[in-house]
Amino acid sequence: ITINILRSRNTRRRMNWKELAISEWNYFKLFLPIVIEMVSVGLSSVLTTYISSLIGEDYIVTGVGIATVLNIGLLYSFILGYGTVFDSLVGALKTMYGDGAVSELVVKCTLQGLLMYPACLAPYLGSGYLVKMFGKDMRVHEVALLYMRLESARPILLYLRDLLVKYLIVQGFPMTSILVSIPAPFLHGFLGWLFVVHNNWGLYGLAAAQFVNSALIVVVLVAICVWKRNQIGWRCNYRNILTGWWDMIKLGSFSGLRVLATYGLLTSSHILAQSSGPITAEAVVIIDKVSLPFYASIFGGGYAVAMLVGEALGNGDEHRYTYCVRLGLFNWVLERLAATTIYKLTIEPLARLCTQNTEVVEEIEAATPAIVVLLGTAALDELLARGVLTPLGKQAFVGVTTMTAIYLIGIPLVASLTAVYRAHASAIFWCFVGSNLVQCCAYVLRLYFIDTKQEIANCKDRSADQLSVAEPDETSELNRHALVQYNCQSG
Repeated sequence: ITINILRSRNTRRRMNWKELAISEWNYFKLFLPIVIEMVSVGLSSVLTTYISSLIGEDYIVTGVGIATVLNIGLLYSFILGYGTVFDSLVGALKTMYGDGAVSELVVKCTLQGLLMYPACLAPYLGSGYLVKMFGKDMRVHEVALLYMRLESARPILLYLRDLLVKYLIVQGFPMTSILVSIPAPFLHGFLGWLFVVHNNWGLYGLAAAQFVNSALIVVVLVAICVWKRNQIGWRCNYRNILTGWWDMIKLGSFSGLRVLATYGLLTSSHILAQSSGPITAEAVVIIDKVSLPFYASIFGGGYAVAMLVGEALGNGDEHRYTYCVRLGLFNWVLERLAATTIYKLTIEPLARLCTQNTEVVEEIEAATPAIVVLLGTAALDELLARGVLTPLGKQAFVGVTTMTAIYLIGIPLVASLTAVYRAHASAIFWCFVGSNLVQCCAYVLRLYFIDTKQEIANCKDRSADQLSVAEPDETSELNRHALVQYNCQSG
């Protein structure tokens, strides 16, 4: 049904097998490095949970999990939204104006992330009240508050890491980003053993391992970009960095609202799960940690489709745009089959790695069907929102839709099930599924009324706002209309 709705009446054209193979290869080159990067980040999260279980009692695992959720929700949401600005603009800018525009886009996204970071620290003034909402166990509150403050610097490092990895992929160095991402979990494991087990630094050692690992990776990525600056094609006119600044702020803010709303639902589930007892509360924390590596294909697919759709819009190719959407849906089916199989095979050993409580493990296993469906709906949501609507410049619609679905459907459902019926973890995650389905339906309906030709013109206008940032590059895969437009504006 979704494929038929997304099919445009004036773009019906059969694609041959050769074109499909080439498209799959281009998709795979964008998809694989992001998946490996996200798996690397997810494995680090699992290692954090495992290392925290070595410190002492189960309440430490719960406290660390709560602190991580609050950190991501308060700090990482808005700056991650500015990361999607890069996804939205980079495909069209690279196609139309070459490497110089991409270089300056990276600099602008970096500066905006750094400027937004102090503003995101404001909620820390009330962090003590936020932590107290997670149940009544004072030991959990103390651990969560301490670790939340110790880890406050890490989200900006994750943002820079994500941005630099994407930049290397776009500029044709996916293997370089892969070689940086693969050793990261091993380094984190070694630092965790050194600081926590060997030196007995406790929570301070756990936070230090996270920070040092993230900082080293960012330093390595920056060094690679400097070393390969000639091959990458680094050209940046720093005097014009503020050009198009307001448009990027608007795009990033709406994308940040979407991420903030999603993590708001996640945070609310942790708070409300306390009403169902300590077993359910710990199960929800561990499920969130263990499931993070399985979100790798979700983010990878969204990024790959966003790049391909942006390139199609930059070239003014309406047929290619439609085909990229269909290609994303086709790969969504394949990825869900693979992710479901891997999740079912690995969830039990991963759960036993994070806790020795058999009741918690049983509750985690009982929630498996809900998590499998949730991962599928989340992947479709990411594909349509980040992969298609974001390059089309529809961040405002995406942000409002997400806020509405979560705060009018998701959170009230979770609250009623936990407060009234003391529901288990599986019921909580089924509420997440319902929220995602509402969002997906809204996105499909919005795409049905999209005028592709008008959106291509709008894409050219958004790219034209960056014209003073980088002149059109005749050696790139250039859209001729953009060059004519630039020459006219330059007199």
